Amino acid sequence: MLMLVMLKMKLFINKTITVLKLNTNIVASNLVKYYLNNQKLSITLKDAKGNLLANQAVTLQIGTSKLTAKTNNKGVATFAVNNKVGNYNAKLSFAGDSKYNPSTKSIL
Repeated sequence: MLMLVMLKMKLFINKTITVLKLNTNIVASNLVKYYLNNQKLSITLKDAKGNLLANQAVTLQIGTSKLTAKTNNKGVATFAVNNKVGNYNAKLSFAGDSKYNPSTKSIL
């Protein structure tokens, strides 16, 4: 008598799922300001899909001065620039976090 035995085998395959951070973009224009006026620099922080990023810290560096502002619910951060008369190179930066990659932008 011939017996056919079927073995049930379970096959486990280990896979790794990687979730990557989204890239970010700082949207800002050059600022022309007159001495002692109240004009401020406003920037917008977005992710790679164009979503506005709220409650994120953005830093503005002008020479040796550093200012930090948080974005509002529309992704906008505003900086009061009170420098002396002159031309300045400025660098905006977002350090990134657990969901988003850092980004930088240079303006005049």
